[in-house]
Amino acid sequence: MIAEKFSRDGFIPKIQKAQAQIEYDANLDFEKVQKLIAYLSKRLSKDVKLDDHLEFDLGLDSLGRAELLLELQKLFQIEIPESVEMEIFYARTVRELLTKIQSLLSEQKI
Repeated sequence: MIAEKFSRDGFIPKIQKAQAQIEYDANLDFEKVQKLIAYLSKRLSKDVKLDDHLEFDLGLDSLGRAELLLELQKLFQIEIPESVEMEIFYARTVRELLTKIQSLLSEQKI
């Protein structure tokens, strides 16, 4: 449907909304933001923004967060150590989740 390709705020493609959000956060990798937002949008059938709260805005309960943790490992092809799992599990927003994932990715590249 054409309406699915555009945000609920007007005729701005979702990808352009993501780009606009990233412009004021140079600490985040644009490609990873795109990948995570596209994945969450598809999985939850909702428009997802960086500052969306995982529970209040996106409706993720504890089971949903546990599933998301496993799916993030596949999506970003990483292994999340037990020492970091709880930090990621308790991330409040998409931005916080992405920041933690990005930090983990940079550590694993070393």
